[in-house]
Amino acid sequence: MKIFIVALTLMGILFSSYQYSYSQTAKEYYESGYKKCENEKYIEAIPDLKKALETNNKKDKSYNTVLKGSTNALGLCYYELHKYETALKYYDEVILLDSTYAGFYFNRALVYGEMENNIGAIDDYTKAIKLNPDYAFAYANRGVIYLNIGYREEACEDFKKALDLGDNEIKSYYQKYCK
Repeated sequence: MKIFIVALTLMGILFSSYQYSYSQTAKEYYESGYKKCENEKYIEAIPDLKKALETNNKKDKSYNTVLKGSTNALGLCYYELHKYETALKYYDEVILLDSTYAGFYFNRALVYGEMENNIGAIDDYTKAIKLNPDYAFAYANRGVIYLNIGYREEACEDFKKALDLGDNEIKSYYQKYCK
């Protein structure tokens, strides 16, 4: 019995020292931050996402996922916190990392829209559509921007395309402005 207790005690000491020496990987920080973003805990997510970027190692298989994912998620956090200049910085960075993903342009267009940079928003929605011609929300959002600046015909074309692609949320705009 005495040997068993000693063994358990030794295992406990070894386990607790392992816990204290263990540090999260960049991927774990990213996943933690991303989960907090999904749960709309944006302020809590930011330190994890920044730590993911700080600890990211080019030798890791998940390097690109962590780099792009964390950068994009930081843009989202700052967007949701209405810190548009900072959000824009992160979206600019992620587009430099990968200019082939439509979602990054879409996200930056949202920021431009909030900043009332209509030209920037239209340009980025257009880039998103070129990369993904079936991006219904990009057509819908670009249509709203067009409508706001007085380009009703272009807005209606985008609303119609968004509807054809299955975005039924834009139906009220289409019925009100295009019929």
